[in-house]
Amino acid sequence: MALQLSDEDLRRYCARLCVLLTSVKSEENIATRLGLSWADYEELKSKMLEIESLKIQEKSAEATYVEYVIKQETNIKDLTDMITKFKESKQHAAMVSAVKARAEIYDKMISVGQELGFIKKVPERTEVIAGVMVAEMSNDDLRAAIAGELASLDALMKKHGEGHITDLTPGQLHFPDAPESAVIDVTPEPPPLQLEPPKPVKAVKGHSRNRVYKGRRVVKTPVDV
Repeated sequence: MALQLSDEDLRRYCARLCVLLTSVKSEENIATRLGLSWADYEELKSKMLEIESLKIQEKSAEATYVEYVIKQETNIKDLTDMITKFKESKQHAAMVSAVKARAEIYDKMISVGQELGFIKKVPERTEVIAGVMVAEMSNDDLRAAIAGELASLDALMKKHGEGHITDLTPGQLHFPDAPESAVIDVTPEPPPLQLEPPKPVKAVKGHSRNRVYKGRRVVKTPVDV
């Protein structure tokens, strides 16, 4: 091992390296700030990653979420200060963006807490009743809506029917499937063929063997010899 550091110095260097990695883009500059050669810097970085990995593995989910909330609250405070400055300078577009970013952080904190099981998640309702979306209705609103619909239905029954709706007999609600032998074939029969009528045969006029003389037919009479 090229680095000869005590455990305390090693933890101190690793903590400083974590901060520099988040603020300085060039790792060569980080090595220069720490006064390390490139080989010593790579070894220190490897040790830092190993130590931080062990911390994550040993840390409970509760501790991880608490640290996450603390960092997010810091971001929320910074955004709140920015919103105040944008409001004073009348930078309305920037103020709206900051407010939106702050709201998204709050939503993310709740979402992560629900995923880790620290915040109770209410199941989402997507029911549609009579064309009305009830996902965003509270229980009281839903009860009131159902009571109103039942009252309207009861009024219709009293006006057009007899008695109370609860007094009606619903009748048979289920019908058994018909046996295969009772199934009627409803396939339509093909239409009858339309045959064309036979064409009339034109009569052929016979040839006359008798000659016609001046509009009169000459009939030859046999003469006895």
